[in-house]
Amino acid sequence: MLFLLLCITVAGSAIRRDVDIMEANKGVEGLVEGDIRMTDEQLQNLNGNRVKRQIIRYGTWTGGVVNYYFEDAFSQAKRDLMKYALEHISNRTCVKFVESSTERNRIKFVSKGGGCSSFVGMVGGEQELFLDDECQMMGIFVHEVMHSLGVHHTMSRDDRDEYVTVNFTLIPERYLHNMQIEYGTFNAVPYEYGSSMHYRGNSLGVGSLTAKQSRYQKTMGNMRVSFYDMVNINTLYSCSCAVNLDCKNGGYTNPSNCDKCVCPAGYAGRLCDEAPPGAHLYTATPNWTEDFIEFGYNDGSYTNTYLMAYAWISAPADKQIEVKIQQLVNVSCFDSCDDNGVEVKVDEDPRIVNPIYCCNTDTSMMQTVVLSKLNPTPIVMHQRRGKSGVTISYRYVDKPPVTTTTTTTTTTTKPPTQPTTTTTTKTTPPSAPTTKSPTTGQPETTCQCTEECHFTSTETETCQCITSTEETFENEECEKEAGTIHIGTECQANNTATCFD
Repeated sequence: MLFLLLCITVAGSAIRRDVDIMEANKGVEGLVEGDIRMTDEQLQNLNGNRVKRQIIRYGTWTGGVVNYYFEDAFSQAKRDLMKYALEHISNRTCVKFVESSTERNRIKFVSKGGGCSSFVGMVGGEQELFLDDECQMMGIFVHEVMHSLGVHHTMSRDDRDEYVTVNFTLIPERYLHNMQIEYGTFNAVPYEYGSSMHYRGNSLGVGSLTAKQSRYQKTMGNMRVSFYDMVNINTLYSCSCAVNLDCKNGGYTNPSNCDKCVCPAGYAGRLCDEAPPGAHLYTATPNWTEDFIEFGYNDGSYTNTYLMAYAWISAPADKQIEVKIQQLVNVSCFDSCDDNGVEVKVDEDPRIVNPIYCCNTDTSMMQTVVLSKLNPTPIVMHQRRGKSGVTISYRYVDKPPVTTTTTTTTTTTKPPTQPTTTTTTKTTPPSAPTTKSPTTGQPETTCQCTEECHFTSTETETCQCITSTEETFENEECEKEAGTIHIGTECQANNTATCFD
């Protein structure tokens, strides 16, 4: 069994078991949303009315080039971890990081005095990004760097309340401002509980944030860097390749190396059509089959990166796979499954993080049958301390028959009325150039309106797609059927893209 791991031990200070941004930032003054620094102008707008909050501008880095340097006190081991985090981003996006202390616009990595905190986007001149010893986790490093690139918290999205309940009565008064919604931001990806940009359910107080899909409660705040985190950056910086590959399973052509795809967790190969190296491979039958998978390493010390392991369950094309997680061994039942956990990818979207199992006592998940919409079905395991195990059961079942719906239309004749003339004027925006989507590899048409549309992440308009039958779908509600589109960000060229206020 081949494990995928890069362990970086930070010398001179112990790696914490429980790494949490809000805990690390206790006592740090002047932060917004727990870890965001703001310029004086941004703070004035934030403290103003809703209209002012909507016009806060967060700059991106020109040409996707980010200059940075380390203060002298930044230890070599922490520099190594940060460079690993920067490489993780640059190897999957078109953003490049250049070490320079002389460029006009630059980030200064500061070792102490500011918790885990950053400005959002490029503010101009030198801007500080703080990473105290309590922040020593690769996912936290990426979290803060993503802020500096211009990415917001997941819980700040304007659709947040559709996915989580904020229990304001359980949040200390000094933290209430941390749950403000950033109105007018562009949601480039689906709402993802497992994004590294999402806080834990208990970050602002026990029970302060509740997932409306309860199976995701301990997925919130997990510090694995997600696939959609990278899609977010690529969308923000308009990363693309001249020619897109036929990436499978939700992968996208890598703008850092256009000859291969970037794959969601649980997939590998140049086109994302293979199991990860060393994955446990299973073939389902009609009968339940059980197996025990051990993952991790013998050393019981904590690391600041995750050791990843995988399994693949396959079935005939006309079948669906069912999976049960029977038992977890040496898996810590911590908030956000931070130490270790098991993710069974059953959602129709292979890119998104699914619920993570890490508690044997969670009766809503353990020994509960889940029906997968993916075949093969990947299982993703992560570990940052010692060796763990999981007992899985799996089988296949018949796919449900495809049903068709017949609609009967009844026409009622009304008596004639006073004749009227109705003129319908439809303004069609000028045709936009067709390009290739960096996330799907499919043709896309950018919306064009009298004002710049929402793709800049600063405007407040919403792009919608219209099918050939003139039925309107919000982007996130489009369906995977002929004649419609299914995508979270772009309007594809086989439909008509238009904009609405």
